[in-house]
Amino acid sequence: MYKIIFLILFLSWGTGGAPAQDLLRGVVRDAQGEPIFAANVYFQSTPQGGVISDENGGFALAVPPSRTTDTLIVSFIGYQAFRIAGGQLKEQVALEVVLQEQAASLNQIVIQAQDPIASQFALKTLNKLDIYTNPLAAADPLRAITSLAASSNTDESANPVLRGSDASRSRVILNGVPVYRPVRNSQLNNIGNFSLFNTEIVGSMQVYPSNPPLSYGNSSAGLVEIETQNKLPQNQVQLSAGLASLGAFVSQKLGEESFMQVYGNYQFSRAFIGLNRSNLPGLDDFGNQDLGLNMRWSLGKGFYANLYSYAIRERYRFTTEVFSLEDQARARSRRVFQVFNLVKSTRMGQISLNHGNNFSQTDYRFGNIHSDNGIRQFNTSLNYRGFLGKNTSYQLGVYQDYSHYRYDNLNPVYFYAVSPQAPTEVLDSNLSRHQVEIYEFISTDFGQKWSFSSGLRSNIPLRGQSHYLSSQMSLSFRPWEGHSFLLSGGRYHHIAQPNFFELTYRQLDADQVALDYQYQGDKSNWTAAVYYKQESGAPFRPELPSPDNRRLWGLEVSWQGDLLPYLNLYLAHSMIRDQIQQEGSNQTGPQHYAWFAKAALSYNNPRVASISLSYIGRPGNRFTPIVDSRYNETAQAYQPLYASDLNSAQLQDYHLLSLGLSKYMPLKSGALILYGSLNNLLNRKNQRNQVFSPDYQVEGFAYYSQQTLYMGMVWMFNY
Repeated sequence: MYKIIFLILFLSWGTGGAPAQDLLRGVVRDAQGEPIFAANVYFQSTPQGGVISDENGGFALAVPPSRTTDTLIVSFIGYQAFRIAGGQLKEQVALEVVLQEQAASLNQIVIQAQDPIASQFALKTLNKLDIYTNPLAAADPLRAITSLAASSNTDESANPVLRGSDASRSRVILNGVPVYRPVRNSQLNNIGNFSLFNTEIVGSMQVYPSNPPLSYGNSSAGLVEIETQNKLPQNQVQLSAGLASLGAFVSQKLGEESFMQVYGNYQFSRAFIGLNRSNLPGLDDFGNQDLGLNMRWSLGKGFYANLYSYAIRERYRFTTEVFSLEDQARARSRRVFQVFNLVKSTRMGQISLNHGNNFSQTDYRFGNIHSDNGIRQFNTSLNYRGFLGKNTSYQLGVYQDYSHYRYDNLNPVYFYAVSPQAPTEVLDSNLSRHQVEIYEFISTDFGQKWSFSSGLRSNIPLRGQSHYLSSQMSLSFRPWEGHSFLLSGGRYHHIAQPNFFELTYRQLDADQVALDYQYQGDKSNWTAAVYYKQESGAPFRPELPSPDNRRLWGLEVSWQGDLLPYLNLYLAHSMIRDQIQQEGSNQTGPQHYAWFAKAALSYNNPRVASISLSYIGRPGNRFTPIVDSRYNETAQAYQPLYASDLNSAQLQDYHLLSLGLSKYMPLKSGALILYGSLNNLLNRKNQRNQVFSPDYQVEGFAYYSQQTLYMGMVWMFNY
């Protein structure tokens, strides 16, 4: 209770010193005079302070003192964005905004060519404002995906786990380049907390939970496509401070079409751990320093270059359990990656060169495990997008990927004997793979209601590699205004990257079919989906046999709408049936859930504050129980013996209720935002896994995060 009081006092302190806020009121309608529900309304310099229109199209937006040099933007999917200079807004006069439907014409072909060719087949498209206003996102791009019904993430991380498939099967693309391991504080199991991406650089983000477009490769589940901003509205500086971090973000125009964004953060743990010590018994220390740069140069009409560069150094120490050993794990890592794009657009088409490189070094220690590994990766693609008449576009390309993994490990001789005294072996290994692929993707509109796409992607076998061919088709149908259906299917191939447990490259395959439905109405939004997937291969675990194949069936539904002015509700529910085949017998898979519920209730009143309650609930994770043990003299440890039926046991149901508060206060030439969150409001002990004695008698459970308080502020000003 004291944490809630402390959080309210923190926000009240900011409110007491804030000047009174002027409100801009208005209504958003279409060309026929009908109100538009859930339109985004915000000032260009402060999207975090934006609101959405209510069921009658009405809105009330806090006006920053710097509005005379700012721009008001009103946008909604399928309509042209409305912009008006702040100096033209009249005080005490309600603003009437009429949005015009987005029309496609040959005159717009250069602008359209800059958008991803498959974006119209994405299940969800998010922008910066969507991420900031999502209570489940914590202002992080990849964590925003966990709120979707299609997300089956169960480890409270930012990893994109989509429709039951393992996170390693999905791919994150930044400006046309794959970013492997897209989360920070990643452990041996690749579980991480937040993504590597700063929300301020995001222009748009498309989510494909099934049937990822074959304009990109190496994904056999889902795909997240992030495009950085292509235009900077004005110069701005943001300074942030929180319980565990200090940060700065600078946006600077370099001309009419060119700009630069630079940011850096310093993260520390003493204050956060000190305030939440009783609920963080296993967390001892964490910290990182990162630096990012996003630059865009205009090289002429329809010709630009973009560079994104990011570097991070991080560390963490925490107490954890591996088999029957409880000990402190320590890790340090350094990483640098860059993405460079050169794009030329004309009325006839677009040619783009995309290049990325990644260098990382990680040192991890636990018990008798000492893993020191380095990674070098280079990705380059050359793409051409053209147009066949008014309604058909196509894209062709060639892609090359080179990766090199260096492992200098001290590994347990016996996977279960991980105590410092247990026997070890030295493993020095260098692995590399050069992969070349070619692809084609075509998209056609048949009138206003039908759209069709298809794609093929094939590797060019090198040095004894086996040949594979991926293929897909998608059909979109829009029978009535606001309603759309998407039927998609395909066969996909994915090269799994090496990891600590499996030092090899391995090909994984998947067949998928999905039917998605969306309704965008004036007062509510609906989504629903059914899907089926069959996957071959699975992440390797040394203690259990790998399944021969896996079958997943799923059903999803979500709804979002305004209950009252300023009050918005989001509900999502999904069911997953997960079945694996092992040595001819069918058994339950790890992501078998009869129910998976998510909800968010948000109150966003510019005169008061923004308050949100978010909830995630599901059955407990399934696992294969240890039924016995035997002592191994050589290993000097007990060997666990597992049940023959995989995933036959289950933890208790998982429930997580969290509270978020924020206060947006306009200031001269900028704004101040105070925010706070109380994670796990009810301080529930959600079971993560079992904890064992040395002879594998169950002693108890390890738990996910218990109640934690976090707070901070962001000061932004325009110049």
